[in-house]
Amino acid sequence: MNPFDISGFPARWFCGPAWSDQPWVGWLHIFSDLVIFAAYFAVPAVVMYFVRQRNDLRFPPIFYGFLAMIFLSCGTVHIIEAGIFWWPVYKLSAYAKFVTAAVSATGVFLLAKLLPAALDLKSGTAYAEAIAAKKQAEEMLRQEQFLLRTMMTHLPDLIYFKDRDSRFTHVSDSLATFLGAASPADIIGKDDTAFFPPEFAAEARGDEIRLMETGEPLIGKEEPEHSAAGNAVWLSSSKLPLRDDSGAVIGLFGLSRDITEQVRAREEIAQREEHFRQLFEASNDAVMMLDKKGFFDCNSAALRLFGVPTKAAFTRLHPAELSPELQRDGRTSRDLADSYIARAYREGSARFDWLHHKPSGGIFPCEVLLQKMNIDGRDVLQAVVRDITARVKAK
Repeated sequence: MNPFDISGFPARWFCGPAWSDQPWVGWLHIFSDLVIFAAYFAVPAVVMYFVRQRNDLRFPPIFYGFLAMIFLSCGTVHIIEAGIFWWPVYKLSAYAKFVTAAVSATGVFLLAKLLPAALDLKSGTAYAEAIAAKKQAEEMLRQEQFLLRTMMTHLPDLIYFKDRDSRFTHVSDSLATFLGAASPADIIGKDDTAFFPPEFAAEARGDEIRLMETGEPLIGKEEPEHSAAGNAVWLSSSKLPLRDDSGAVIGLFGLSRDITEQVRAREEIAQREEHFRQLFEASNDAVMMLDKKGFFDCNSAALRLFGVPTKAAFTRLHPAELSPELQRDGRTSRDLADSYIARAYREGSARFDWLHHKPSGGIFPCEVLLQKMNIDGRDVLQAVVRDITARVKAK
């Protein structure tokens, strides 16, 4: 019964020719058993280390003993199995496996008996954990409320929440100021009819009914309004449905942002564009706009100069179709035009004399000015063409 008696048992390396023919199999067994042994012995140590860090956790001594028995017995089996390749203590291995089997079977029995009670969360520790979780949830709620109050108090945007009847339930300080109320509390329970003209309030109510019925948000609607101070402003308003935990729409929330400066800037740009368009069309000189693909616009003077009936017809023409094959210096119009266009893109402008002809025939001398411009983020050229036939004849 001596567990260390190895009489009659050869070491595993000598249990057959396969071990010597394929030694890698044995070494794989040894390596794996050693790693498993190390892991089993490390588990109780790791658990004990982290449990000791928590002063609020208390486990009975049997917990630690049982934990150690399971993992240490399993680890012992594997270290013995690795050693048997040299030291054939098969009896010791059998005893270790028997102990491991007994401990494992006992563990299964205790787990089946204690797990339902453990899951019932009736212990003091469980209640303490539940209370801690509740406190954590309350703290998170307080933090979220703090963040919401901060946003509602300090953001310049007009923020509001409404119920299904479009009555305000929460509003930001900025909205209270905009509506001329002493505080947000003075707005709660009221709807738009208390602060805006009937036409505006009716339109807003219609938008909100559609939003709550369809669930489709309203994003970036631009609206002219007046603040309580009488200032005319433009607001960009976005409204989205407010849903409860079940997904049912219980109201809406919205944000309106003052975009007065952006609208004014947009109007100024539109005015400048209209002014440019008027000058463009009123010019007595032919003015064409072109990019690297060809013409994309021209004024009425260009149509008259080249005898083309419409802008659509003009923009279909290639620039080479408005010039003879050769210029006065003998170079081809295409090559010479490409060089002037490249100079204008590179230097910003190019001025030169040119021979043009009408699609219907007839060559005439011109003075051409190319200027680089940026329109909608792309570089283009404006070509101003002046007929200098009279000047040339006078010379």
